Amino acid sequence: MKPDFNISVRWGVIGGLVMSAITVLMYMFYKTIFGSVWLQAITGFLTFGLLVFFAVWGGVLYKRSTEDTITLWQAFVAVFTILILTMLISTVTTLFINYVLDPEYSANLREHVVSRTEAFLEKQGLSDEVIEKQIEKIKNSDEFDFSLKGSAKSLLKSSVFGAVLSFIIALFVRRPVRTGASDTASKPAEA
Repeated sequence: MKPDFNISVRWGVIGGLVMSAITVLMYMFYKTIFGSVWLQAITGFLTFGLLVFFAVWGGVLYKRSTEDTITLWQAFVAVFTILILTMLISTVTTLFINYVLDPEYSANLREHVVSRTEAFLEKQGLSDEVIEKQIEKIKNSDEFDFSLKGSAKSLLKSSVFGAVLSFIIALFVRRPVRTGASDTASKPAEA
């Protein structure tokens, strides 16, 4: 049976919409989220977990559309398509927030992170020199570069990571379905 590639597209779009919703929530509550290391970690694990979930689930459904016969390449392309669409839609949402909704968001976020980091490092009793180095790293980081160039660069890096992740997921998705131990027990042993 010919695989239904629309499954990959559908799950890529669903993943992109969910990630976009998370991006909007992060925009709405960035002062709270980026004010707590724990919330940042939880948000990071949640988004990564959802990204993997959509890739695996979409890959499995794609495999099922082929009556459980799929090559490694087909599984890779299906999963990579899901990841790329998810990341692309999320990136478009980020650009929309930064260019249309709130052009000052990037600068505000950077300043918020700088002030929170500075307060945290001062509380730890670090020297002014060490604090200044860390603040300079944040200010020079391209993590807050939500320009078209910065977003394209980030999407390219994410695509490389997505290719590696797609290959790993594809290895598991393409495995043949096990029919159980009862099938091997019922076969007579060859002499």
